[in-house]
Amino acid sequence: MREEESPYEEIVAHQKKVQAMNGVIPSDIDAYGYLEGVLQRRWPYEPELARCARELLPYQRPKLSVQVQVGASFAEKLEEAIERANRSRGEIAINQMKVIEARLEPNGFKRRI
Repeated sequence: MREEESPYEEIVAHQKKVQAMNGVIPSDIDAYGYLEGVLQRRWPYEPELARCARELLPYQRPKLSVQVQVGASFAEKLEEAIERANRSRGEIAINQMKVIEARLEPNGFKRRI
């Protein structure tokens, strides 16, 4: 017996080993552990449990992915795209404002807004 392990913990660990040897599925196991045990023939294959475990895998052990953007920030890229779009349409921006010419009177008077 180890010094850091109490007699109770030793008994529980031994019971788990015996249950695993007898093919009893532990109650605290997750879907991945169950499928792994079936694959290693620690317990019998049960189609209903296997199907349920397969469906639970993405929720209990999700695959994580990370996307990293190095360089210009999103805001800088967005402003560059807006400038390109304005240039392609032939619009001229002054102080980040679009120039609009309005006709106020029918005699041809034009005023910049």
